[in-house]
Amino acid sequence: MAIKISVLGKENSLILHIEDIEENQIGEEVTECIARFKRNYNDDAIEFVNIVKE
Repeated sequence: MAIKISVLGKENSLILHIEDIEENQIGEEVTECIARFKRNYNDDAIEFVNIVKE
């Protein structure tokens, strides 16, 4: 399965596409994506997180 994780802040966004992921790994990947957003943009103001299975 593949997923797309979108993290949207007030001024920045991060979209991550992951191929070949197992269902039980999704939560870990979402947590990592949020952490990456906070590191890259030094921004804790996350307004929206979206996960889409593809």
